[in-house]
Amino acid sequence: MSVTFDLSEVTETTDVVIDGHTLWVRPGATANGRYWQLLTPSDVRVGMVIERGGALVAVFESPAMDVVRQLVIDLCNCGLGGVA
Repeated sequence: MSVTFDLSEVTETTDVVIDGHTLWVRPGATANGRYWQLLTPSDVRVGMVIERGGALVAVFESPAMDVVRQLVIDLCNCGLGGVA
């Protein structure tokens, strides 16, 4: 990955570029914990990262492009430290 950022610091919808792919990160929280929606620049949700018990879990509600799916999974594998 070519950009470093910390998901825990994303407090409003933010554009991020990861390996040349632009995604919007939209944070939120529920009684069960924090989450970050990942959307295309045209506002189509492609996945989410959910914090559960200190771990990050990737969730996909619709078929996502393989490259986007891998980016979201990589976010989870890096933990709350973000992408390196």
